[in-house]
Amino acid sequence: DFVRREIDWIEIPLRENRPFLGICLGAQMLAKQLGAQVAPHHEGRVEVGYYPIRPTAAGHALCPEWPERVYHWHGEGFQLPGGAELLAEGDDFPVQAFQSGHAFGFQFHPDVTYAMMHRWTTRGCVRMDQPGAHPRHLHFEGRAVHDLMERAWLNNFIHGWLARTPRPVMLQA
Repeated sequence: DFVRREIDWIEIPLRENRPFLGICLGAQMLAKQLGAQVAPHHEGRVEVGYYPIRPTAAGHALCPEWPERVYHWHGEGFQLPGGAELLAEGDDFPVQAFQSGHAFGFQFHPDVTYAMMHRWTTRGCVRMDQPGAHPRHLHFEGRAVHDLMERAWLNNFIHGWLARTPRPVMLQA
């Protein structure tokens, strides 16, 4: 029920043309609010660990340097919402990043910290038994290789995004 309320709430920043960033479940909720289908992979595959993404021409125009691999922790994906622009794609879950107005959705976790990764791979270890999931040690090996680039990309994306986003007008009496 709370997920339905969150999906409904997303309509507010979209209607007001406010910045919105959905990461993983947030991207799925944004896609759902925009009318796209959200569902598990048709073969039951998951993305749990580091997986490659391919930025599109629109993705390169938005942010020239993308990481080769990004961290994932999901078993559902989504279609590209109508009117949205695909920014990055993947293999098992084709829509990895999209833009609709000032709203962005990332199927991956550029925000993951070492503590989050440790907690998820410990408490959620059953997910790593699902088709397509990487074993726990590869999560940390991947972090050692890909985290710096993923964080630099996220920092560049956020700074560029906020620089392009109109600011609300503040009135003072």
